[in-house]
Amino acid sequence: MHGVIQPPQPSCIPLDETLLPEIMKDYGYSTHIVGKWHLGMYKPACLPTERGFDSHFGILLGAGEYYNHTYSYYLNSEDVTMEGKDFRFTADGVADDKVQETYDGVYSTTAYVGRVKEIIDETAESSSPLFLYVAFQNVHKPIEVPSEYVALYNGGPLSGTRKRYAGMVSALDDAVGEIVSELKTAGLYNDSVIIFSTDNGGVHIPSNNWPLRGAKHSLWEGGIRAVGFVHSRAYIPSCNVGKISQDLIHVSDWLPSLAEGLLEETLPEPSDNAKALDGINVWDYFAECFVEEPLRNELLHNIDPLYLAGRVKANQYSADGILQVSETFDTSIHAALRVGDMKILTGKQGSLLREPPPESSSTAPTETVNEDQSVWLFNITADPYELNDLSTEEAEIVNEMVAKLAEYWESDKRANILFPQSELEADPGEEGYWGPWRNDDESLI
Repeated sequence: MHGVIQPPQPSCIPLDETLLPEIMKDYGYSTHIVGKWHLGMYKPACLPTERGFDSHFGILLGAGEYYNHTYSYYLNSEDVTMEGKDFRFTADGVADDKVQETYDGVYSTTAYVGRVKEIIDETAESSSPLFLYVAFQNVHKPIEVPSEYVALYNGGPLSGTRKRYAGMVSALDDAVGEIVSELKTAGLYNDSVIIFSTDNGGVHIPSNNWPLRGAKHSLWEGGIRAVGFVHSRAYIPSCNVGKISQDLIHVSDWLPSLAEGLLEETLPEPSDNAKALDGINVWDYFAECFVEEPLRNELLHNIDPLYLAGRVKANQYSADGILQVSETFDTSIHAALRVGDMKILTGKQGSLLREPPPESSSTAPTETVNEDQSVWLFNITADPYELNDLSTEEAEIVNEMVAKLAEYWESDKRANILFPQSELEADPGEEGYWGPWRNDDESLI
């Protein structure tokens, strides 16, 4: 994939993909999303309530003001700034046009928690099980938070943006705590499974991924390593309570893990023309006290042929025995692959490598990258901070992993890169609201 879906792009998750809420709905669950969608909205069929959710309360785009719920986007190619409100509530196929006015000035995290409590209370009074996806904006830019959370860090070492950022983390922590408390009050907690996860590493300033290398938008560990937890009184055995796992898990694994692992349902086999799942059922990592063999041993982080900025020369080492790189994969392409302990990166990976420790007053990177290099190899198990590049001394492993990248590139798993040109018709204009601008019969997907 290349980047994220930009507001004026006519793109969304392909409509022939079956999403987790659709599967949960088939199993009899009520399904709701609260918070950020950011999976495309150029036509009605792309909206969350058309992709398996009974309701959506929140924003369609990837970011926005936390209080006035406005998002501005500058379209460089046209020298145009598009701006509009992005906050909506849709249930049973009907959109509440007044929700923006109702929540103008309300911190989005506060609004989201209020809606989550409503859903939990409604579930307690019904006979339907609940699948609830909550995607907070915290701690995405812009850096906004109620003053009482900033005050928590008065007298400490943090100041300015970093202090407000810490306040945003505390606001998120309180929000999760309120949700858990509501589950307990409603009598649903003991039969719940709570999954909490970040999506990617933080950006350089105000985030800090030290001691990991890199930041958001890179394929270094600081950009892609996500932390999270699974909590359940009913479904996690005592032997796994408090256990820290370093096992490989990808976001695509949640669908088969919840459907086949937790619910013990059998997912239908794909038809001849259907896409096979990339995800793996890894539920045993949580439900079993001991898993003898890794459930996932290989993970393609990304192959992005559109990442062209400052592309480096492919195969930078000559054929002198130091490194023999397969000619079937252009190593100037931005890519990364993990197999077992080993991780290979190719192409342009960004100039920032490592930030100083959080307590440092400096924000300048402590290392920079060799701009002429196009292949790196690390043993992530032994070297999670990516300090020791093994690419010159482990030529055989490099060749094997580059060949595997070539297999992905040429196989049916090769990514169909969807990054269409932005359209001026997406501009909220006088109506002032972000939303679909095409009809369902107009499609690139």
